[in-house]
Amino acid sequence: MENRGSLKRLPDAEEAGATALAGSAVELQSVVEALLDLAEIRSMRPAPQMQLCGIIPLNKFKTDREGSEPMVRLFHSPSRLFFAGLVFSFLMHPMKMEGSATIPSVTGPLIVTEDSYPFGAAATTVVPQDLSKYGYMEQEYFVSGKANVYDFDSAGKVAVKTPDAPYTTRILVRRPAATDRFSGNIIVEPLNASLGFDFDPQWMFSRDYFIEHGDIWIGITVKPAAAKALKKFNPDRYARISLANPLSPDWTCPKSALRYPDMATETEEGLAWDIISQVGALVRSREKKNPIAKFKAEYVYATGYSLTGAYLVTYINYIRPLSGALLKSGKPVYDGYLIGDGDGSVLFINQCTPTFPTGLSPVIIRPRKEPVISVVAQGSLLEGLQARRSDSDAAHDRYRRYEVPAASHANKLVLEFALRPGEMEKIGVPSIAPNCIGAGQYGITDFPFEYFMNAAFANLDAWARSDIPPPRAQPTRQGCAANRDRPWQRQSGSRGEVG
Repeated sequence: MENRGSLKRLPDAEEAGATALAGSAVELQSVVEALLDLAEIRSMRPAPQMQLCGIIPLNKFKTDREGSEPMVRLFHSPSRLFFAGLVFSFLMHPMKMEGSATIPSVTGPLIVTEDSYPFGAAATTVVPQDLSKYGYMEQEYFVSGKANVYDFDSAGKVAVKTPDAPYTTRILVRRPAATDRFSGNIIVEPLNASLGFDFDPQWMFSRDYFIEHGDIWIGITVKPAAAKALKKFNPDRYARISLANPLSPDWTCPKSALRYPDMATETEEGLAWDIISQVGALVRSREKKNPIAKFKAEYVYATGYSLTGAYLVTYINYIRPLSGALLKSGKPVYDGYLIGDGDGSVLFINQCTPTFPTGLSPVIIRPRKEPVISVVAQGSLLEGLQARRSDSDAAHDRYRRYEVPAASHANKLVLEFALRPGEMEKIGVPSIAPNCIGAGQYGITDFPFEYFMNAAFANLDAWARSDIPPPRAQPTRQGCAANRDRPWQRQSGSRGEVG
C-alpha cells in the first residue's frame, strides 16, 4: 500500500539565502590561471590544437517548469476507493523522518574470471586501463539495503511516499592497492546511464588526477535501465541486482504516464537518492562490512557528469536536508559536491512526479554548508543559463560555478574510454560513434576539459579541508559563439576575449 511520510523542511536560513542570488564579475583568463595554479596540476602535456566540435549535450532530462498538471491516479472500483481512503488517512497522519543514513549490507568482492567480470571494468575499454601499473586495483561489490521513495506534499515539501523499499545494486571500487598511498579522499560517482548502460565520465576526465593524488573512486549503478543492462550482460553475475518498484502495478502510475521510454512500472527511479546517501555513509564508516574500512576515509565527495550531474542538483536541493542524508553525528554524508556539465537539468524526485514545486527554479543550487562547485562546458551553456546564480563564500553557502569557453560536452577521451568492441552488443546496444556538430569537418574536439575538471576537484578538496575559497570566474556572456578561426576565444558581443 502506498504510504507517505512527514516532510523535512529546508532550514529557514537556506531558504532565505536562496532568494538573494545575483551575478559576479571577475575576468575569466586570470581566474583560469589562478584555478590551475591553485590546483597544482602537474605533468601537463602541451595543449593540443583546439578543434571546433562537441558532443551535443543531452537535454531530455529537463524538468517541466511551473504550471504542469499533476498526474492523478483514477480509482474505478469500491475496493480502490476504500484503499484510497486509507492512503488519505496516512496523508493526514504523516510518518516522521528520523534517524540517519543507514549502512547497507555488502557482498563481495565478486570473483573475476575470463567469462565473468565487471561491466565497465577499466580493463575493458577501447584503450585498456592497467590499473596495477599505477599501484591501483578494481573490485566489484553488491550493496543491499532499504530506500525511501520521496514525493512533494501539497506545500511543496519533501515527504516519504513509500518507505523501506528493498534494493540491491553494485558498486565499482578503484583504489590504491596499499593503504599508505591513500590520500584520505573518496570520490563517489553515480554512474551515467544516458545511453542505457553504466558509464563513468568523471573517472574518464580525472582518472590521472585521482591516481596521482591517491584518491579512491567508487561508481554506483543507480538507474534501473542500467541495472537491466547488467542483467543482459551477465545474467548469472548480476542476478541479484534489483531496483524494483515497491508498489504493485495497481498502486503506481501507468506506463503511459512515465516521462521517458527507459522508465518502467516494474522499477523505481526514485530509489537512487537513498542509495547515494547510504553508499556514502558505508564507505566512510568504520564498520567491518565497509569494503574499504582499512583506508579510514577523511573526506567523501559526490560527483556526477551530464545526467548524473543533474542527479546531484536534485540531491543537493531536495535530498540533502533530509535526515537520511546525514550521518549519526548529524553531519552530512558528503563533504562537498562537484557537478560536471549537468546543472541545467534536474532528475525527478520519483518517476511518477515529473514536476517540482513552484517558486525558485529547481536547478538553482540552494545554499549549503558543504562546498558545491559546478563546471559547465560552453557546448552546454544555453541549457545551463537557467542555473546561473552568484558565487558565495558564506559559511552556509559555499558555491562556485565555472563556465569554460571552447569546451564541449565531451572530448576525444570518449574514444579511449568507450567500451571495447563487443561489450555493448552483449547488452543489446550497438556501438555508437560520437555524434557532434561539425564532426565531419573538424573532428572530435581535443580541448583539454579534463584539466579544468582536475582543478575543480583540487579546489573542492582545499575548500572542504582547509576552508580555502577557490577563485571566481566571470560568466560567459549570452550570445557566445565559437570562432572558427580562433575557437579558443570566447565571444563577447563583437569582441573576442581569450578565455
